[in-house]
Amino acid sequence: MGEGHGAETSGPELPPEQIAEWLGIPPDGRLLCQPRHHHVWVVWFAGAFVWLWVATAATGLIVLPTICLLVLAPLAVLLTLDRVTAEVHGLTARVRGRTRCYGWHEVEEITDRFDWTVVNTTQGWFRVHHYARHADRIVHTLNAVLRARDVGLRLPVDRPVPDEAISAGEAVAAGEHGISKSG
Repeated sequence: MGEGHGAETSGPELPPEQIAEWLGIPPDGRLLCQPRHHHVWVVWFAGAFVWLWVATAATGLIVLPTICLLVLAPLAVLLTLDRVTAEVHGLTARVRGRTRCYGWHEVEEITDRFDWTVVNTTQGWFRVHHYARHADRIVHTLNAVLRARDVGLRLPVDRPVPDEAISAGEAVAAGEHGISKSG
C-alpha cells in the first residue's frame, strides 16, 4: 500500500481539518478502532468445539486441558488484539497492554498481511485488524496521509496525548479545576 517515507518535506502543511474529514470525525474528535468481539468469540467457539471433538475422540473423555482452553483462550485472544485510536494529531495504539502514541509524520509505510494492516512507524509497528470496527476509515486515512506526503505536503508533527497522561489539576482560583498534561 504505502511506501517508505522518511524524508521531511518543505511544502505547505496538511490541514488537520483534512485529516478529520478522512477519518469522518469532527476536528476535536476521536475514532476508536477496536475488535468486534463477536468475531473473536465465533473463532474461539469454533476452535474450542474442534478441540473438544478431537480430545473426546482420542481419549473418550473431556480432559483437563480442554477445561483450561475454555477458560484461558478467550482471555489470551482478547489481550493480544491491538486497539487503535485515531485523531487529527495522530494515532494511539494499545498493544499487549502498552499504549504508544504516534504522530502522522512518524508513519513510514503500511502493508497488508492476511487479516491485518501492519503500520510501520519510526517508533515501531502495530496492527489494524481488518474486521475491527472503523478499521476501513483508519486504513483509508493512513493511505491518504502517505499520498499527501508523496505530493509534498508537510504532515503535522504533534502527537496525541494519551488519556493516562491527562489528570485533573488545581487551578489558581479556589474551587476551579483545570487539566494538566504530562510528558
